[in-house]
Amino acid sequence: MSAGQQAGFLKVESHEFSYPYEWTTDTILGNLYSSNLKRMLADERRGFEAELRYLLLSHEPGGRFEEVMDFGYTLATKPG
Repeated sequence: MSAGQQAGFLKVESHEFSYPYEWTTDTILGNLYSSNLKRMLADERRGFEAELRYLLLSHEPGGRFEEVMDFGYTLATKPG
């Protein structure tokens, strides 16, 4: 019995799926900057960005980085 069923929910279903994603140097930086990192770096932001771009492109000259992201969710029906 699942935790949802133990809590009194009916028809508890879990589903998982994968999604291929291609990162670029710009999307990696954008993801980092969407956190507080941009503000935390303050005056060092340009140097950080240049070094990160250099390191990423040294690893993958095409600037494209593939990742498969795994996601999942659980749906349940509440009785009544």
